[in-house]
Amino acid sequence: MICFGCLQFKNCKKQKNAEKESNFTSCSYCQDLPPIHVAKVKKSNGALTLELRVPSRKELEEGFWSFLDQFGFHTKGSSHCRRLFAEEVQKIMEKISEKTRRQIAAKGYILQDGFVMSNLPVPPNCLRAYVLHETLMCSPDASTNLLRKIVLNVHEISNSRVGPPTYQEHEVEADDLQLAIADYIKHAGTARGPQDITFKSLPATKQWQQKMKALCISKSSSFSCRGVITGDPYIPMNVVGVPDEVARRMSVQERVTDYNIAQLQGMMDRGLCLTHEDANSITHSLDVGKANKKRTILKVGETVNRRILDGDAVFVNRPPSTDKHSVQAMYVRVHTGHTIKINPLICGPLGADFDGDCVHIFFPRSVSARAEAIELFTVEKQLVSSHNAKLNFQLKNDCLLALKKMSARKYSRREANELINAMFTAGLIPKKRLSGGPEWSFAQILETVLPQENKILIRDLVAGTITISSVLSTKNPREAIEFLNLLQPLLMESLFTDGFSVSLRDFNVQNPIAQTIQHETLDLDKLRKPIVDFITSSDMRFLVDQKRDSAMTKVVEQIGFLGHQLQHDGRLYSGSLVEDCLSKSLSKCGSSTNGCHPLEAHGFVRNSLCNGLNPYEDLLHSISAREKTIRASKGLVEPSVLFKNMMAMLRDVVACYDGTIRNSCGNSVVKFDSTNSSNSVTPGDPVGILAATAVTNAAYKAVLDPNQNNMASWDSMKEVLLTRASSRNENDQKIILYLNKCSCGDNFCMERASLTVQACLKRTKVEDCATELSIHYQQQNIQATHCLVGHIHLDKKQLDEMNISMEGILQKCQKEIYRWGKKKGQVNQLMKRVVISSECICYQDADDEEQVSCLQFFLTESVTTRMSESSARVVQLMANTISPILLDTVIKGDTRVQEVNIVWVEPQDTCWVQNSGTEQKGELALVVTMDKYSTGESGDVWGTAMDACIPVMDLIDTTRSLPYSIQQVQQGFGISSAFGRVTQNYSCFALLLFILSTILPAPFQGSWNGYKISSRRTPDNCCKQHDLHS
Repeated sequence: MICFGCLQFKNCKKQKNAEKESNFTSCSYCQDLPPIHVAKVKKSNGALTLELRVPSRKELEEGFWSFLDQFGFHTKGSSHCRRLFAEEVQKIMEKISEKTRRQIAAKGYILQDGFVMSNLPVPPNCLRAYVLHETLMCSPDASTNLLRKIVLNVHEISNSRVGPPTYQEHEVEADDLQLAIADYIKHAGTARGPQDITFKSLPATKQWQQKMKALCISKSSSFSCRGVITGDPYIPMNVVGVPDEVARRMSVQERVTDYNIAQLQGMMDRGLCLTHEDANSITHSLDVGKANKKRTILKVGETVNRRILDGDAVFVNRPPSTDKHSVQAMYVRVHTGHTIKINPLICGPLGADFDGDCVHIFFPRSVSARAEAIELFTVEKQLVSSHNAKLNFQLKNDCLLALKKMSARKYSRREANELINAMFTAGLIPKKRLSGGPEWSFAQILETVLPQENKILIRDLVAGTITISSVLSTKNPREAIEFLNLLQPLLMESLFTDGFSVSLRDFNVQNPIAQTIQHETLDLDKLRKPIVDFITSSDMRFLVDQKRDSAMTKVVEQIGFLGHQLQHDGRLYSGSLVEDCLSKSLSKCGSSTNGCHPLEAHGFVRNSLCNGLNPYEDLLHSISAREKTIRASKGLVEPSVLFKNMMAMLRDVVACYDGTIRNSCGNSVVKFDSTNSSNSVTPGDPVGILAATAVTNAAYKAVLDPNQNNMASWDSMKEVLLTRASSRNENDQKIILYLNKCSCGDNFCMERASLTVQACLKRTKVEDCATELSIHYQQQNIQATHCLVGHIHLDKKQLDEMNISMEGILQKCQKEIYRWGKKKGQVNQLMKRVVISSECICYQDADDEEQVSCLQFFLTESVTTRMSESSARVVQLMANTISPILLDTVIKGDTRVQEVNIVWVEPQDTCWVQNSGTEQKGELALVVTMDKYSTGESGDVWGTAMDACIPVMDLIDTTRSLPYSIQQVQQGFGISSAFGRVTQNYSCFALLLFILSTILPAPFQGSWNGYKISSRRTPDNCCKQHDLHS
């Protein structure tokens, strides 16, 4: 359709002379070119190519195909066929005009750049399993091998070329690459459904079921279900409600014994069994729900698959599984509804709520699987978290509301007796009679049904602050679960009886309070107090925990004011954005502020979400909300990918009975002594899995609720996960300097020492002291070109405070000009003509007698430049070339130091190096950031910093000072110091196991996208390495 000569649309007149040449078309514009046909050819090796063909009856001249040289390779000879390469096709499409493209589109063909693949999309390494030597964890898949074949072909082609490839070489290379890439795409391309499933031969209903199972739930097993969860406070905490339509399809395997033969025979007769396997291993299908007309007599040793009944143990899991407690073993209660029902108290460990969340239920079939679920994963076994020793279950929401309402009222004798009868029906037997009257509090009623030793539990119940810790203080885990199962229905009945409602009056802050907020100055305590008092006096006090500052802050934002939305420091947005908002607010207010900035100019919003925001306030709130969203994804590895990689490394690490922690696959020792590490670690615990889930749990929290508090722990973990050999960010250029303790008794000795070190290291440039830059015409200076002299005025008072003399400044500037004069280029000749002096004394203003120090410079005039350079050119050189060099000259401090800050280090801070000798009140320290250009390619930040600290080395405690980068710690102080730095970033035992299992067996190396282990040592080397730190 397109002519290869003029790249215009052909008239497509086909040749009629020969039938076999009917596909050849000619162009009406290019009469010298014979008709050309494009054919698709499949070679013997399987490669598909495009070939240009000319009718065989045509006689071709030498170099006939030269008109294609503009698109690719030159072809010699007069052959009637020529291969068309992919690169040539791409260049042809790029040169086709828009008019020709429209003509082709009218015929139904639209040219796309994707027709020719120039880049191969490759999934990241984290999506493919690692090859771990001496383990049986995983093996490389076929797609990895095919991708490796492509990479090897590319390397082989690159290494074999010496100059541009010839036509024949490129033909062979293109075939090899096409075959390798085609195999890779066929195997690891877009997702495909199972190829061995056919639906046409099945009935319509079976086809739908097979399609849903094969395409939608293929990752689930045949003995699992997925459904939406709803809350039911009337079922126990350790019970899950399963719909009857699901229970009838799921089965449990039971082997007939002398003890259960009668029970199983009764189930068989009532139609509660799905299949029956006799002694000859022949399986008989049974009609579920219908009594068997022909009775089957069971025998000992046979196997029966019965349906799910009340009391069966199942696994409940809500994906994604971020920790061990997201899998709970619960007991089944079959109901007639269509959703999965759980107690609201179980939502905590599952991380679920009732806004459409779904859970998976797995039905263990064998006896051993059911025993494992009951002994290891039941609710009473997981009351305490394995990661932080905190409790997983707490009363909240409706239960706490009912407790607060019941504790705030009095009960008559009739109401008190009804409450006691309800407790007796639930299982709480009264211990004594109700005495006194005529009204009783909730605490007095509880004393009749609870023993005398449960005073702490009664106190927490009355105060509305009951937790499982209160119950566990007087009862064992099983009794605690039973008590809460009895208490929760009582609370729900009381709430349904009394009722509770919130009206608009509870959200409408009184006018005097709102007016106070609009006219008060920026005093957050005064602004917040009337809103908090209003909340505590309204019905919302029953819904909010008044002791939690975060909960009260959210309510204040809803009905009071939003508060600070923008901050200059500690945020991801730049300071210029805050300044732009400031200027916007000032331009809006105009001169009505009387010289005072409004609160909105400082990023403060006085209105609430309930009352509405104006456009400017909504902009500030949107910036703050967006910053939290960006913070969640900034530099954060996808938690699911991180969990997958860590589970591949740590799933076989377990605690052994001899007190060691070993890798069960290779039987290598990870840690020799685990008895003193954690009280919760018992032999047989999968501590490696706990380590992996603890890391990913922090990652999920950082994603779901990004703020400054929970991101700090993730940043500490990321320091280890992203450890790398070459410094790539500002933190890797930092070191922290601690000061020697002084016993002179002076209260401010440490402060003076820190200022002395800062003054020695912090670099001060000429521009830091400069107050004015000007270029004057001085006729008496005949040496200067066109009599033009530059003046840099320096603050004399500031120079005297820093003890800097003009002679010293002059010497440093002359050295800098001399250094630039040694460089190659045009600047070399220019700097040789620069003259600097400091003999001039100027005044700031004509009426001001205060003297300022002046540094003057000018270009010397030569015979060759007198006529060629104009005065405008000289002014441009002095202002844009010479003055920036002089202003950037360092006159005090070290040129290798970029920044020095004095910080206060708390004793509990773990973001820096360990400091066991620090007093509990904390101390001053200096954070030094080195210039990355001064450290060279080796990146020796620590050595360069110590060289700069030689003048004040007597003030620095070198035994505690360390570089910030873990890689620098390892290089300067060895693996032992690096290990101490790594373990300090992780406080829990599970994360320490993660370090021992993944980082220490190999050198501290990492990548920009995450951690990696470059090599595996033998078990003997691992034992030696870990023994150093056990």
